[in-house]
Amino acid sequence: MKSLLLHLTALAFISTGASAQITISQATVGNVDAGQFHVFWQVNGASVPRLDIFSDAGGATSLNGQLGVEFFPLEMNDVTIAQTVAQRADRRTLQGLTQSKGIVLAKVTGAQPGTTYHVRPRSYSAGGTPNEAELAALQAVTTAQKTAFIVESRQLRVSFGGCFAGSQGLVMKLSMTGAPYPLLSVVGDFGLTEQALFDLSRLLNAGGTTNASLTGTPQFTLELIGPTAPPGTNLTDVPFSSTHIVAQLTDTVFLVSFPGLAYFSMEAVSSPVQGIPFVFNITARAANGTVLTSYNGNVDLTSGGAGDLFEGVGATPAFVNGVLASYEVIPAVSGNVSLTATRPCGFETGSQLFNFAVLTLTSWRDRYFGANSGNNAISGFDVDWDRDGFPNGLEYFFGMNPTIFEASPLSEPDMDGTDFVFDFWRSRMTPGITAMPIWSENLSLWRTDIVSQVVVETVGAFQRVRVRVPAAGLAKVFASVRVTQ
Repeated sequence: MKSLLLHLTALAFISTGASAQITISQATVGNVDAGQFHVFWQVNGASVPRLDIFSDAGGATSLNGQLGVEFFPLEMNDVTIAQTVAQRADRRTLQGLTQSKGIVLAKVTGAQPGTTYHVRPRSYSAGGTPNEAELAALQAVTTAQKTAFIVESRQLRVSFGGCFAGSQGLVMKLSMTGAPYPLLSVVGDFGLTEQALFDLSRLLNAGGTTNASLTGTPQFTLELIGPTAPPGTNLTDVPFSSTHIVAQLTDTVFLVSFPGLAYFSMEAVSSPVQGIPFVFNITARAANGTVLTSYNGNVDLTSGGAGDLFEGVGATPAFVNGVLASYEVIPAVSGNVSLTATRPCGFETGSQLFNFAVLTLTSWRDRYFGANSGNNAISGFDVDWDRDGFPNGLEYFFGMNPTIFEASPLSEPDMDGTDFVFDFWRSRMTPGITAMPIWSENLSLWRTDIVSQVVVETVGAFQRVRVRVPAAGLAKVFASVRVTQ
């Protein structure tokens, strides 16, 4: 018996420790009118939600059971009328998505107009035991005194422009300066999939007594809320004409600003030369110019002209502690080129003007050999400085780095019928030299007849060239590429 009692005590201790594990955060009251309101919160684990409602700020007088509470409410179709099987399935799927993201949304109905309520989000285990780490604070909400006649009814539909994959099931919050409570909408509600819809006439006036009468061009702040939501907010304006309009729809795209991020800067690492990989850093910066180390996203890089770069435009890799180090582009032109970095799905941007020198054999040598560019023993056309089997002249032609040992750009030869065939990659820009594929039967007499070459693929700054030598009747075939200054 003594052993059994100790065993039960240990189990009780373990159970108690496991129950106090759910953190409730970001509790927000919204969608307040004369008879109802919504409460949003998020949890960090498995939770059966409940909502305690009190009539006093001290939480002494409970109203539980006197008002209606619906969890994960949706307005996509009216549950009081006939629905198709597909509509019911879509409703359940969207509710499950919201719940799976650690989001709780509760709708309270049956409230009295002009009355203050105090609500507290709760979390329970599947067995009905409270499992929150600590009690959440009470949230006060005062319902409107009446519903006003709205002269101009406007709806705002927010899409994501291809950004924020997986936004369906998140909650979007719309707030306006002077409005006491925000509007809340589940992304994907109303059958809109990856969009959120707001009825702006549901906003209350500054006193919270009735619906706001919106005029002019008020500005609204949009924010995705929930554990997986991107940080930051979006500002959007909606013009009102002060005429009688019923539910006119305005569309906007949610482009969120990143907290603390003001702009991107670009710092050259290598000298800018046409046709040669140009290396630079892109840095996320705060308004005062300091590095924003919290930014680990990426940017979209563009240039002033569509053909300015052979390679490097588009989405970049991710930053590390606010810096994308040693990013590489290959310019296709010389002269001034403006490069612009823009955060995807955001407003933050930064531009830098670089002057790319005209590509010549001399500028190529300057770029790679620096102070030794005039030393023919190091940077000369026939010198293999990095000892990879390719003299500098060949490295120039192939678009290789003459200071780094690199693998051969020539493919293994093959036979295509009776033809001897091999491919090689070459730079698209090699002014100042000529190149010719050559072949031989004995490695002593090299010939240029009957051999052909054709470009079969172009990728960025490089072209893949296919060399073909008719080999019928030949015992052996050797082939190479001759580069001449």
